[in-house]
Amino acid sequence: MGWMAKRRLRTGPTAALPAKPSQADLLRVVRLADPEAREDGGDIVAVDVRVHAPVEAEPELVGGELEQVWACRVVAEGPLPFDYFDRYLAEGIAFRLGGLAVCRGEVTDPADDDRGGPAVILPVRPTADELRAVLSRIDGGHKAEIGDSDDAAGDSATEAATEDTPTEDAAITDVATADADADAGLGGDTKPDAATADADSAADVDSEAESESEADATTADTDGDADADAEAEAEAVAEVAAASGDATQDDFLYTVGDIRILVVPEKGRPPAVQELLPFATELTAIELRGDDPEKVGALALRLSDELNGLIVDRWRFRIDAVEDLLPPG
Repeated sequence: MGWMAKRRLRTGPTAALPAKPSQADLLRVVRLADPEAREDGGDIVAVDVRVHAPVEAEPELVGGELEQVWACRVVAEGPLPFDYFDRYLAEGIAFRLGGLAVCRGEVTDPADDDRGGPAVILPVRPTADELRAVLSRIDGGHKAEIGDSDDAAGDSATEAATEDTPTEDAAITDVATADADADAGLGGDTKPDAATADADSAADVDSEAESESEADATTADTDGDADADAEAEAEAVAEVAAASGDATQDDFLYTVGDIRILVVPEKGRPPAVQELLPFATELTAIELRGDDPEKVGALALRLSDELNGLIVDRWRFRIDAVEDLLPPG
């Protein structure tokens, strides 16, 4: 292999595999990302992205992590259906075939990457009431709170600050950003109007200044709590930003046990869910995050059945069973 070919493999995106896959196996995997993927000579083409036939490479391509390396370079030949589709394709192939991914000289193991999770893709965004009802049925009838109104947002944020873990009586919880107007937390008190104070009464002026100082301190504390709640939600939103586009604080954030659920617009048009596209102008993604992929996958399957959606993994490959989320044994 020439130096230029080696450089292209290192630049990637490249799926570095421990064994040479058959073209049939590679096509089966690629069709999870694009059901209409086709063979083109020894290569496979998905949308306008070409997955080159595997070539034997030296172990140094992956820093010696694999004793034997078969590399499939992924090359975009036209517009991508969504951002980073070519890189996701290489990483998804590597995950399913027990390999590593190489992109811009960086070697990663998709099986060890916990930055994302599965998503249920829907043609229509469910309302807060609809999603709450579905989650309540799945979780055994527990009632969920709604966090999409201003009043509910303030109440929800207060409950989230006082409860570190979900209880059996509140297995589903909405976590929302606190009201930006901190004065609502001051019991309706307003600051004295200095323009109407009696200048001849020094005692009244001193009392007014003291009252204003205390109100400012209370407002600062309330703002601090609101900022902490906003930061907590921002961290959850950031986890899905790469896969699902920009999320806003108006998106709903729920928890079911230790699984977090975020509803965001699905940016782009993943080929894996193209059967939904004739019925939708904008797709919606219900993103799930949790430490146990089997529990997360089981919940995704239930949500998909209840809402007539399709499940994809973080690389936007189709998921039909919980086992599809687990690295190959």
